[in-house]
Amino acid sequence: MPPVLRYDEILERLATLPPIAATEQVPLAEARGRVLAADLVAREDLPPFDNSAMDGFALRSAATAGASADHPVRLRVGPTVFAGAPLPEIETAAAETVRIMTGAPIPPGYDTVLRREDAELESEGGTERLVLRAPVPPGAHLRRRGEDTARGARLVAAPRVLTPQLLAVAAGQACGTLTVRRSPVLRLVATGDELVEDPDRPLGPGQIRNTSLPFLLGEAARLGLPAIREPLMPDDLERAADRVRAWLPAEGSPAGAPQVVISTGAVSVGDRDFVPALVERLGFEVLAHGASVRPGKPVLLARHPSGALWWAGLPGNVLSTAAGFRFFALPLLRALLGLPLTPPRLRARLAAEFRKPADLRFFARGALRPEPDGGLAFLAEDRQGSGMLAALAGTEGYAVIPEGPARLPAGTLVEAVFDSEGL
Repeated sequence: MPPVLRYDEILERLATLPPIAATEQVPLAEARGRVLAADLVAREDLPPFDNSAMDGFALRSAATAGASADHPVRLRVGPTVFAGAPLPEIETAAAETVRIMTGAPIPPGYDTVLRREDAELESEGGTERLVLRAPVPPGAHLRRRGEDTARGARLVAAPRVLTPQLLAVAAGQACGTLTVRRSPVLRLVATGDELVEDPDRPLGPGQIRNTSLPFLLGEAARLGLPAIREPLMPDDLERAADRVRAWLPAEGSPAGAPQVVISTGAVSVGDRDFVPALVERLGFEVLAHGASVRPGKPVLLARHPSGALWWAGLPGNVLSTAAGFRFFALPLLRALLGLPLTPPRLRARLAAEFRKPADLRFFARGALRPEPDGGLAFLAEDRQGSGMLAALAGTEGYAVIPEGPARLPAGTLVEAVFDSEGL
């Protein structure tokens, strides 16, 4: 096993990886969660015309200049301008004021809007008039053409994960499709002769249920990434090598989205931990094997020279699998998509004293709770051992406890990492 690396050293190596070059066009309705590959630039002014920001009355401000409480100005009310239905100029030009709805275009010659709730109306002989007891300044309650966005402005810089908010921005610029990076395809495979997948099959001597693959499938769905669930891989180097060779692209085949193998188990130094020997035999470059962290110390990250296949080997205990995916596989995936390795994190105070090995970075499972002062408290799970499967039921996220003191008193400020939908 090569020298164990500090967590920051592993992230530094991942940060140097080139992102996926292959892109594709996807319809706007299918783009949520994908990674934008080209800047989104405004094609049109927004708004595309001067319009009213309120329901009310469109006016010519000059006609209101002399209005006062003692000498009110009365303007005859003309037709109504609705959003999406501008009136002919001949109709609005003849009127002294017109009713106007929010979003409706301001007629030519009109330069201000009086809100409906500020309006005083009187009616005489079937004629309705707007009574003004003060001048209305020009430009009131107007949205000018290009006020939000001018044509040619860069709206979203790539790369960026496309959220519903960004899709709305793209729709406002008549984007029916967007250019996104090709998504890596995850190959999820659990190793171990002891694993049983059939829930109806009773466990034999020394056997356990396969809990890591359902977790990884759920993570793939959460991230919106395509995933292939591979059959169990037995603890046999020769048979495993034959299977993995079939995943490699044929020589000379065009480059596309890479595959990322995420395996569980067989990454440590036991007699049947064959994954390190497997990637070496198949010519992978090992980026890291072993990290000074807990849980997840035996993690392995590697890439094939073709660039078409990557490997994230995680420990087999599902709690170590979960931490390994969050803190190693996910940064690898984000690097391949050209994103920052770690999304923004919260800051929280430890609700109770926490102890750990002094020389390791510790990913402590637990939950966040609000504090009376508006801050956040992190409540660490009592059971931090990697074999405590039931402890996952109380895990909402992690506190990242850096290398350093073995004892951290209550109130210590730590980074908190919690799952959010998507990358």
